[in-house]
Amino acid sequence: MNMKEPCYAGYVATRGIAEYPDGHNLGDRARQILGSGVRAGFVPMNANKAYWFVVFNSSGEKLTNVDLVRKEALDYVRLWPTMITEAINRSPPETLSRKRLADRWMWPVGGPPLYQGGVTLAGDAMHPMTPNLGQGGCCALEDAVVLARSLSKVLVTTDPPAAAWATRSQAQEMQEIELALRSYTEERWRRMLPLAIRSNITGAVLQIDNDFVCSVRNMIISSFVTVDRFLDHTNYDCGSLY
Repeated sequence: MNMKEPCYAGYVATRGIAEYPDGHNLGDRARQILGSGVRAGFVPMNANKAYWFVVFNSSGEKLTNVDLVRKEALDYVRLWPTMITEAINRSPPETLSRKRLADRWMWPVGGPPLYQGGVTLAGDAMHPMTPNLGQGGCCALEDAVVLARSLSKVLVTTDPPAAAWATRSQAQEMQEIELALRSYTEERWRRMLPLAIRSNITGAVLQIDNDFVCSVRNMIISSFVTVDRFLDHTNYDCGSLY
């Protein structure tokens, strides 16, 4: 499809799942702690496991050794609350991951076509985005619903399938499918472009590496950014399958 490679956002995320055989005291609330050029967060999964992440500014060099990945994450938060370092140390090696965060904005014009020859894209293949809004997987599910609905308008008829398709030539079939894919991609870019830009800007603000600017940022966030406002992008209905 000749899609460009996603653009590196300038920071890396190390993630893992901490295990607490005797239970943890993290409660049931997700939380995020902001620093200068680094942030960390928790999302309790159940009474004995918690997902965590450490995001830090980086030139993007690769690191695959699990022990070094753990050490690197610990180095960035060594002076932070012990619950963070404890979570990192409690994570089995197989749960650790380290990824360069990147995105590609889904412009409506000026780029390669998002559908061709009856083929289209969905999820990260179409619109990779930084995870700052927590919407990557959600948007992929939205893609599935919108794509199925768009195709159903041309593939599902009230007539028996054999009779319906018998009256169409192969060229007509492909033309109708292409129109459905066009409808799908047009609907999705209207959703995804603003979301990808917002996620990118959010990440840039959260990754500021200047102590004074960070203090101003933290004051503004704590004073004016409510949970409802931060999560308003999740109040989206992509419609039904049919």
